[in-house]
Amino acid sequence: MAIQQNIQQAIKNFYALTNTSFLYYQTGVLIDRFNILNDIQSISGYLQRLNFSELCIFPLIIENQLSGFFIINASTIPVSSQKLYRETLLTTIQHFLCNVEVQILDLIFIDEVSKFLNYLSVLDFNRELAQPAAPQPASAKGATEEQELNVNIHNALEYIEKNITKNLSLDSVSKNIYLSSSYLSRMFKKNLNINFIDYVNTRKISIAQEKLLTTSISITELSQSLGFSQPSYFTKLFENRTNFSPSGFKKAHRDIKAVYTVPRTASWQDDWTVFTASHKHFANQGISFKSQDINGFPYVYSIDGLSSNGKYGWIYTVDCITPPITPTDFTLYKKSIIQWIYTKVQN
Repeated sequence: MAIQQNIQQAIKNFYALTNTSFLYYQTGVLIDRFNILNDIQSISGYLQRLNFSELCIFPLIIENQLSGFFIINASTIPVSSQKLYRETLLTTIQHFLCNVEVQILDLIFIDEVSKFLNYLSVLDFNRELAQPAAPQPASAKGATEEQELNVNIHNALEYIEKNITKNLSLDSVSKNIYLSSSYLSRMFKKNLNINFIDYVNTRKISIAQEKLLTTSISITELSQSLGFSQPSYFTKLFENRTNFSPSGFKKAHRDIKAVYTVPRTASWQDDWTVFTASHKHFANQGISFKSQDINGFPYVYSIDGLSSNGKYGWIYTVDCITPPITPTDFTLYKKSIIQWIYTKVQN
């Protein structure tokens, strides 16, 4: 409680110096100049009244551990003054927390806040607030650990997907989602049953396939657009994944009219089939995905209004290869990417 009161006093002093209001949040506690709230319902109501699209944060580190974060309206801090605000806030906090080691990290805007979900108890400002720490039964602890793991997997896959055109490495991704590179590597191998770099490269090649089939981009431009510094390495990787050179792939598949990609998500289960994952993905995207039973198996005949018509129909690939079995029989253990391809039917 003493630390919370000292932080509140620091917020008051900072306001007196700058006429700028801050909030401070740590697990189960919200502090402003006038209140220290530790009731979940009160905190939730307070946060829901804020416009989070305009907010940014200064993370507070106490004794080398993330303690919480100061929340501020981004519009009140000119870009040129961000460093000055951080230094002033740090000086004020150090005055009131003089017996502990204190750091304040650089300003982070709201679109970057998701990177801190691994450290924060608030997983969604408008929906969910963490309860204060309390003894938990083993089953509850296991559920909490599983939740944290799912968040970590989601953050990793989301960051890769949003930055797939960059040169992604284990170190660069782990740094940007605030995990250690060793933990991220183990997480992919143990929980996704996929090597990290294999996942990234498979995703890049799937994008390359789609662009080769739907655009006139050159091989050099394509490799550069996917973060490869050497077109020769890109070509070698493409051949290893697809058994085609990029130009050979384009020529062999010139009758393809559309490609829909189903990227892996944290919710995928190893025993899901291609059909299950695809059905869930297209439903979430609001895209029609229609099938009919033929001999007891669902046959996919239409996606997004493109229907099989005798001349064209739908096939699927997994990790850039066309499996020889139906999508209801192919499970996704150790797999990364599904693609549905609308192509000319071979008679």
